[in-house]
Amino acid sequence: MNAGKVETLILDKKSGVLSQIKTNIFCSKKKSEWALDQVRNIRIYKRGHDGVQVMTMHYELQFDF
Repeated sequence: MNAGKVETLILDKKSGVLSQIKTNIFCSKKKSEWALDQVRNIRIYKRGHDGVQVMTMHYELQFDF
C-alpha cells in the first residue's frame, strides 16, 4: 500500500517560490513551500533498474538550503 506516492515539484520564477507537493494513494496531499533565494542546489538522481521483466525506475530529488 505504500508504493503509490507522487511528488510534484513546482518552480515559480514569477512569484519566487519552490513548492513540493506529496500525494499518497489515498489522494491526501502535503505541501511545502520555500523561497527560491533560500535554495542553493537541486539534484535529481535516477534510481532503480530498467530491465525486460522488472522495472523499478524512480527519481530522487535532493535540495540544499
